[in-house]
Amino acid sequence: MKLKYIAMVVAVLMVAMGVYADLYYDSKADYRNGIVAGETPPAGTDDCSSPTVIPGVGPGGMFSDGGTTVGNTDTVGTVPIGCNGNYTTVAGPDEIYTFTTGGGNNATFTVTTSDANYDPSIYILTTCNDGTSCVAGSDDCFAANAGGNPCGAVSDETIGPVALAGATQHFFYVDSFYAVGGTRDDGPYNLTITGPLPVELIEFTIE
Repeated sequence: MKLKYIAMVVAVLMVAMGVYADLYYDSKADYRNGIVAGETPPAGTDDCSSPTVIPGVGPGGMFSDGGTTVGNTDTVGTVPIGCNGNYTTVAGPDEIYTFTTGGGNNATFTVTTSDANYDPSIYILTTCNDGTSCVAGSDDCFAANAGGNPCGAVSDETIGPVALAGATQHFFYVDSFYAVGGTRDDGPYNLTITGPLPVELIEFTIE
């Protein structure tokens, strides 16, 4: 009877330790990706000193985030001809993300909005706040102009799949053609990135 009781106690302790280990490693993974356990990733900011870091996305994987450009400032006003679709003007308030590419990347970046009056423009820079460093972008769709809109009654903007230079820091912008203070310049958005988007390993520690 005594041995049976001891065996039961040992079994319970082993289960508890397994659960604790799972929670520990899950929380460590979240910490490495900048995610607090039980919370979603933070939305981007409009400040080059603290853009949200996009973690690596493996083949078939996905990174998603949501936020709003309402109340933000305009940090990039123009991009070169042909960089982000049909327009060079990006005078709206923006949100900024960053990632440093590893080799073999070929990702797709998509921004959608639930606000029919918001007209997003998205693009990727290699130098934060420098529109001339734009390497890819999109400004093709606008839901409120569905009649002449090549994308139909949606405001989705998509870049890619696009292969970016490896070992290079990039800055992904959610912006708008319309200037700050207009009726179509800002709103809520959802960002989705599908891989592969391997990122460069810039730090490795053992704890």
